[in-house]
Amino acid sequence: MKRSFCITAAISLLTAIIGIALWLNGYPPEKEGLSESAQQARAIMTFPLFWAGLGLLITLPLVWFKRERLAAPAGRASLIPAVFVQTPAIASLILQVLLPLDLYDIIGTGGTHVVFFYFFAAAFFMMGNYVATVPFESKIGFRTQATLSDQTVWLRTHRFLGRSIVMTTLITLPLPIILHGQTAQWILIGLVMLIKATAWLHARQLTARLSLRSSLNN
Repeated sequence: MKRSFCITAAISLLTAIIGIALWLNGYPPEKEGLSESAQQARAIMTFPLFWAGLGLLITLPLVWFKRERLAAPAGRASLIPAVFVQTPAIASLILQVLLPLDLYDIIGTGGTHVVFFYFFAAAFFMMGNYVATVPFESKIGFRTQATLSDQTVWLRTHRFLGRSIVMTTLITLPLPIILHGQTAQWILIGLVMLIKATAWLHARQLTARLSLRSSLNN
């Protein structure tokens, strides 16, 4: 777990260095015609240590929570949560890089949305791989009344949920090329939410089948 704290500190330090270097070079560029609230928001988001502090503030409690509360998953799933808890710090680092590129009109808003789409896709891909391997005794996962009622239901539902998320993520990878990046983001998020609803129904159906089979056997 010390490694997770060190990774968080390293990512936040890199984010802070980039923010300070930009500030020393006259960032952010001046822009006229902004309202007072927009100027205040711009000042906060371009503060040299804002993204580094935000990433650190969100990630450290996640690392501590994983160490103190969560049982370590078995097998190949054990490494994925360690990567997944770094998502806020990594996202802050990406934003620290993307925001100046957007403000200086180097990549534009469309390019920013495309980068964020693939960031979400990578996060969902990791989540899908992990969900498919969560053991029944784990304190995290798709915890519903149906999945918690039986180990078989838990395993089958998580396998269905994880594989569906992974396949959906892979299928939607070309979307930013065809559609606007922001539209592609919402489609991906909407499909993942639909998969979760389908997994909930799938778990209920499995529970009903097992109950029926048990009653027939008795």
